[in-house]
Order: sequence, then C-alpha cells, then structure tokens
Amino acid sequence: MPNDRAEPGVTAELAVAAVYTREVRVGIDRIWENVLDWEHLPALHEIYFDAVALSKSAAGAGGSS
Repeated sequence: MPNDRAEPGVTAELAVAAVYTREVRVGIDRIWENVLDWEHLPALHEIYFDAVALSKSAAGAGGSS
C-alpha cells in the first residue's frame, strides 16, 4: 500500500520512519485521545520506553506542553 506524505501531514523537513496500519474498533475521538496522550507511554509500555519528553520543535507542531 503506497503512503502519501501529505495525508498524515508530514512536512518536507520530517522523514516518515514507519507506517503502521491496523483496524481498531473504537471511535475517532478515542483514537486521537490515544495519539495525543503520549505521556502515558512509559507507564503503559515500560519495556519499550524509559522516558518520553516533548522536544522544542514538536511543541510548535501541535504537541502539548
């Protein structure tokens, strides 16, 4: 399946590292809540994440601070 950089809003300054596609049986509000709540990652996925932090550049790209 080809991926269009513009579809997820990836600008030319950023590189697409991976694309993961799966079907989930929840509403779009719940999906975006999970996407935007990145701070939960170390608690929920402790074997993969030691810590997370919002970079200065990400804060200007729609991240929360």
